[in-house]
Amino acid sequence: MPTIPLKILAPACLLLALAATYALAKPIWDWDVIPYLYLAYGHLGLVPEAAHTAAYQALQGLPPSTQALLTTSEPFRQTVLQNPASLAQLMPFYTARQGYIGLLAGLLAVGVGPLLAVQLLNLGGQMLLGVTLVLWLRHMRWPAAYQSWLPWLVLALLLVFPSVMKVARWSNPDGLVAATYLLGAYLLWRQQRLWWVAWAACVLLKPTGALLLAPVGVWLLTQRRYVAAAQLAGVGALAALLLLVYPGYGLPHLWQHTFVGAHPFPATLNIPFAWPTYGGYLYQRVLVGLHGRDLLLFAVYALTFALLAWRRHGLGMALACGVALHILAFPGFWERLIIGPVLALGLLVFSSLEIIPKPVTTKRK
Repeated sequence: MPTIPLKILAPACLLLALAATYALAKPIWDWDVIPYLYLAYGHLGLVPEAAHTAAYQALQGLPPSTQALLTTSEPFRQTVLQNPASLAQLMPFYTARQGYIGLLAGLLAVGVGPLLAVQLLNLGGQMLLGVTLVLWLRHMRWPAAYQSWLPWLVLALLLVFPSVMKVARWSNPDGLVAATYLLGAYLLWRQQRLWWVAWAACVLLKPTGALLLAPVGVWLLTQRRYVAAAQLAGVGALAALLLLVYPGYGLPHLWQHTFVGAHPFPATLNIPFAWPTYGGYLYQRVLVGLHGRDLLLFAVYALTFALLAWRRHGLGMALACGVALHILAFPGFWERLIIGPVLALGLLVFSSLEIIPKPVTTKRK
């Protein structure tokens, strides 16, 4: 099977270097960086009040306009800035992401500055994503006449896709989540033994990502791949442990924070689940609220779903059903949450097509 020649790796490395330079020069700072730093400092032994102070002191390295956006742009953020107890009450929404918090705490422990530590983790996710794309493209079937430039062009398009660049620049674990998800999908597609390790890392970074993997387990059972299904069940058990046992995700808090709205003192609220609220949120965010890149990504997802169903691609269908399950559970079609699965779906479609035309044979008379 024709693969990308080694000379294509030099342009690939150059593309990765350019993408990384842009991501480091133009980071996107989100409010979530504050609770992640707060929890990381807590891992290093700081008491809640000291961790609160350290997390906000870290923001002093940002431009004044960005500091104002993260601290005083709305009443909710002002309250959390002024009251350490408020930030502590918000932690059940973040503490399950122990993989990311642990990596961040490790960088802080060896003396890396907090803002640089966040950017280094983003860079790590971007590099892992880029390397996985190169590995995947090396197994595509390329026409011999285009092997020297077509894979390079496809890689460039994937690396600079706006949603890919966004997760590489955003100050949260989504870049690493996308990379580890894509790596796990690639290794499973190639039937490598340690595919489940990448997905275990994915749920350590964000345990709710196990919803994306659940249909894959069903598919493995239908294929009688019982060992692989058991391995994926272990990944699911790890996610359940983080979500429900240690440190506990706080499902009521999740409901309040996601569907009702952020509140600076969620422990004082007790808002029960309500189907009308859920249905209204689903309608607003998915059925009528899609726009911009979210809409573009949804269109790519829908198209690949249809193509994989048409070709009866079992793994691809399982991955696509996982995205649908995640959207139903968290009906906010934010691009950064599903860019990894959508990339995997696109590559599965691409790899299942006959890029190299079949030779024409003629019958002898």
